[in-house]
Amino acid sequence: MNDLARHRVQCLIETHQKDLQAMLRRRLDCPQDAADVAQEAYRRLLKIIPAQDIQSPKALLFHIAGQLAVNVLNRRDWHDAKHDGDAALEEQTSRDHNPEQQLSLSQTQAVIRAAIDSMPPRRREAFVLHRFHNLTYPQIADILGISVAMVEKHVSAGLLTCRQHLQDAGLLEP
Repeated sequence: MNDLARHRVQCLIETHQKDLQAMLRRRLDCPQDAADVAQEAYRRLLKIIPAQDIQSPKALLFHIAGQLAVNVLNRRDWHDAKHDGDAALEEQTSRDHNPEQQLSLSQTQAVIRAAIDSMPPRRREAFVLHRFHNLTYPQIADILGISVAMVEKHVSAGLLTCRQHLQDAGLLEP
């Protein structure tokens, strides 16, 4: 990177750091995550500026930071949903089942967890938001920034993935 590009980024940081941090703290509700996202946004901007003449570096910086914040929030949602889903599955398992039924439910849960973990990130997010958080397709589309039709495709593909894993494990007949 040349000195001019480095100077442009340094000026951008000095000029907009407080506004960027404030925006990220509001969105993420965590100062440490906000600082991490800001740092990553600056790093990514440093990669872009030398290669291109950016008309509005501030807008690009805030766009990059906003997208990174969405990624952080999606990871949080996935972690929370996975934890909630695990708790719900364990609660269901513990209800008045004999040991053989509990073993079967435990095996089914493990296969479903593996199926969900094997899904591509977008499919997994849409599937988990729908099946574990009971969100509607339009709500999921808004959260993920995709169309309702894409949410439908992701959830349907997620169900097929779970079904295939259950069939492969011999827990569901083809």
